[in-house]
Amino acid sequence: MVINKQRVAQFFSEALESYEQNAIAQQEIGQHLLQILLKNQLTGFQNVLEIGCGTGIFTRLLMQNIHPKNWDLNDLCDVSEQLKKNLPHQNYAFYQADGENLAFTEKKYDLIVSCSTVQWFENQQQFIQSCLDRLNPNGVLLFSTFTPENLTEVRKLSGIGLDYPHLCQWYSWLLEAFHLTHLEQTQIQLKFDSPLLVLRHLKETGVTATNNQIWSRDKIVQFCDQYRRRYADYSGKVSLTYTPIFVLVRKK
Repeated sequence: MVINKQRVAQFFSEALESYEQNAIAQQEIGQHLLQILLKNQLTGFQNVLEIGCGTGIFTRLLMQNIHPKNWDLNDLCDVSEQLKKNLPHQNYAFYQADGENLAFTEKKYDLIVSCSTVQWFENQQQFIQSCLDRLNPNGVLLFSTFTPENLTEVRKLSGIGLDYPHLCQWYSWLLEAFHLTHLEQTQIQLKFDSPLLVLRHLKETGVTATNNQIWSRDKIVQFCDQYRRRYADYSGKVSLTYTPIFVLVRKK
C-alpha cells in the first residue's frame, strides 16, 4: 500500500491539540508496551530511540522507568513544542523526519521503541531491517502495530483502512535476525454515544489520514445509520475496536 506521508503529516499535525485527550486506545497500548518491557526486566539502556513519538504519551511512561544516557525522539510532524511542554527538564534530541528507514540517524542504539506508528510505513519488513542495522549487539526492539481486523467497524462500512500484516507475517520477518521474547495480539473496544462521535474520535487522533474520499452530508448520514444498526448495543452505544499487536525482540 502506498502511503501519502504528506497527508499523514497534515492530518496528525491538525490533531496535535486534541490527540492526547482522545487517544484512549493508544494510551492503553503504551501502558501495555511498558509492562512488557518491565516484566522482562529490561531497563538498563544507554542509548534509546523512539520512532513516532507524537506528543510524548509513551515517551513520558518510558522516561519514568528507564534512564538512558542518550535519548533520541523522532516524528514525521514537528512536535517540538508539544515535547517541550510535555517533557519538561528532560534531556533528549528531536528529529523531524520520516522514521521508516531511519535515514535521519547514523547512531547505534540499545533500545528502539515505537508505539502505534509502524502501521503507517510502506515497507514494514524493510523497517525491521533498518532497526536491525541501528541496534547494538543484543539490542532490543519494542513496538506495537495492528492486525488486519483493526477498526473493523469502519473498514466494513466504508472500505477505508490500512493494509496490516498478520501476526504470523511479523513472526516470519523477525525470526531470522532476532530472538523473540514477546509476540501478542489483543483487543481494545471503545464505546461511543453515536457514530458521529466515532468519526470525531478518528479525526481528532489523526486516523482519518487514510481517507481520501469526499464525505457528503448524505454519505455521513448513511454511514451513521448503518453503523448504529450494526454496532449499537442494548443501551444505544456503538463500538469501535482496536486490535493491537505487541512485539519485543532482541538482536541475535
